[in-house]
Amino acid sequence: MSQSKQVKVVFCPRCGSTDAGEGDSEQAPPGYTQMLCGHCAHFELCDEWELRFRWNTTISLDEGAPLPGFVFVRDRLIETLRRFCAVAAREEDSFASRAAVRALCERVGAAWSEPHRRYHSLQHLAECLRWLDDPRLSDAMDERDEVELALFLHDLLYDTTRSDNEQKSAEESRAMLTAIDGADPRRVERVCAMIIATKDHNARTDDERVMLDIDLSILGADERRFAEYEQQIREEFHWVDAEAYAMGRRAVLAKFAARQPIYQREPLRAALEAAAHANLARALAVTPDPSEVVS
Repeated sequence: MSQSKQVKVVFCPRCGSTDAGEGDSEQAPPGYTQMLCGHCAHFELCDEWELRFRWNTTISLDEGAPLPGFVFVRDRLIETLRRFCAVAAREEDSFASRAAVRALCERVGAAWSEPHRRYHSLQHLAECLRWLDDPRLSDAMDERDEVELALFLHDLLYDTTRSDNEQKSAEESRAMLTAIDGADPRRVERVCAMIIATKDHNARTDDERVMLDIDLSILGADERRFAEYEQQIREEFHWVDAEAYAMGRRAVLAKFAARQPIYQREPLRAALEAAAHANLARALAVTPDPSEVVS
């Protein structure tokens, strides 16, 4: 039986990627070092304190297990919650210590780290946060904090044997957010509406459109990442037999391919629309149509 050990890792405080480390320290001022994330390209000049507390964390790792590609960005979620609740920056420490804030962060971190998740994991969250931080989207959102919270919470519950994941995720999110003093009920409802919108990907507001575009950004990923995504989805539905899975997956892919456009806001449409249609066309070409299979 393998034993668990505590391991220190360097990770990006913006997206959680462990593909992060020191850059060319010779270019940094005395007492500072350059830190760069290889996943989202986040860059910072850090002194020793910032390097220890912003770019380092300790995780439990089984003996012989590989270093995870992503860790949960708890501090980023806390900062988003603080702004969402309109709490002054000087009260950040006391806000982070609130029981309701701690409970929400622990629940969200545990959810994204569940072992049965292959695509709907910390990797997906990191990819969403990377797009949220893209400067091309800076003018596309009215309430960025609400969009960011929706991204953190939209897959709170993910069980491939259920059809109500989005509704249940929204209900649990509403309960946890409402328990935090200072959370505006109107803002909470807008966040929950974004979560529910991920079920059928029909948006009513510009912020919902941005959030859904980010959630679907994987469709326009490079060919290698898209192929990995397809394999990850199959692993999440490992309990479905091959013929039933092919039928269901083909229907999902065809539905996305029929959307004109796939992306509802111009920044992501310009960046990903062509690649998404190319990826979907390739996937449909190799996904057999069960109705055409001769037994």
